[in-house]
Amino acid sequence: MSAQAAPAIWLYRRIGPNEQSSWIGKLTFGPVSYDHSRGGGLLLSFDYQPDDRNDQDRWLRLDIDLLSQRTAAPRRYGTASVNWRDHPRLSPAIGGPVEVNWMLLPEDIERIELDHGIGTSPGAPWTFQVVVEGLSSGPAGAVATAGDGTLTIAASDWQTLMQQVGYGLGPGARSALSQSTHDHPTWLDAEKCLTRARELLRAGEGRAALAECLSQFEALTTLPYRAESWRGRWAVPPQKDAGLVAALSGHCSYLNKIGHHRDSKPDPASREHKQMPLDQWEAELVVAASHHYLGCALRLDSLVPAPAKTTP
Repeated sequence: MSAQAAPAIWLYRRIGPNEQSSWIGKLTFGPVSYDHSRGGGLLLSFDYQPDDRNDQDRWLRLDIDLLSQRTAAPRRYGTASVNWRDHPRLSPAIGGPVEVNWMLLPEDIERIELDHGIGTSPGAPWTFQVVVEGLSSGPAGAVATAGDGTLTIAASDWQTLMQQVGYGLGPGARSALSQSTHDHPTWLDAEKCLTRARELLRAGEGRAALAECLSQFEALTTLPYRAESWRGRWAVPPQKDAGLVAALSGHCSYLNKIGHHRDSKPDPASREHKQMPLDQWEAELVVAASHHYLGCALRLDSLVPAPAKTTP
């Protein structure tokens, strides 16, 4: 998968009491892929092009961090490591590929996706600040090296990477539930049904994500935003039936009015039927709620028989 950047990370070293800078080379961004060989994670590829005047002997340390670009304070995501065999060659100065393994826990990915939703337009690429810091030794002694650049991953590529990593529902959505609930077949079925909705949410398409949630309820019953579609579906006491009807039809009504339909009354100025306002934060809450409501409906379908029909 291609990653565009601006256009490379220039590595500079500081020499002498005045801390004058000189560059030792640059790391040009290459593909980002799923790392099958080193226990998972993402593999960042670079092409190293050295400065011919470089006279350093060896690396003492080389660190790479990936930070947020959408938060007020920099936030570090996961752990990036460079194998020693992949360090840029200093002596002799030889160019070539450099690979970085970027390990991300589910908590890291969830944080990335929450941060990505801050002021992001639908389909916006995923961007990260890449900071390189190192220490090398040579004739001038130990020399500090630093550089930074921007890694950009297309939204479609990020989606594919998350599928390869196996990331689906973030740990934050599970925190309020017991392990037995997570492992229940109907919860897992609801998670699978809403996979497409989460993909749309990840791409910044909140309204389309809500419409996709509605379609999963429509797979259970026609017109799920109407109370009569749920009334009497399960053989439960009348009071519980009323509560289930209000909860499920009310939630589906929200999905229908916000995610599917435009305003029923045209705007006086433009004469257009406007879409209802919806931000990423609200969309995430509603998709999460859809998982709970859909899981509840599926579980009731599996446990509670429909009331017996009486014959005249």
